[in-house]
Amino acid sequence: MFGVVSSFAISHVLAIHKNPKALRAWELCAYKPVTVSADARISAVAKIMVAKRLHYVVVKDGASTVGIVSSFDFVEYYLRARRSPAPD
Repeated sequence: MFGVVSSFAISHVLAIHKNPKALRAWELCAYKPVTVSADARISAVAKIMVAKRLHYVVVKDGASTVGIVSSFDFVEYYLRARRSPAPD
């Protein structure tokens, strides 16, 4: 089992705690992150993230964690797609 610390959690903690340096990582992390299968379509992942208002999902291949998809990944993908020439 593992947890994920997000930038949202960090900014939330900074806003409400007087001494965030005293906190430990386990106090910030999400212990049951939303997961998707490694073969999930990116459109399905995007729908899950929007519906659940998430900035990341954990990607699993069976019992193994193989990565994380973040909202930043979608922004980067969009920008790359905009730069590439339109197909003929």
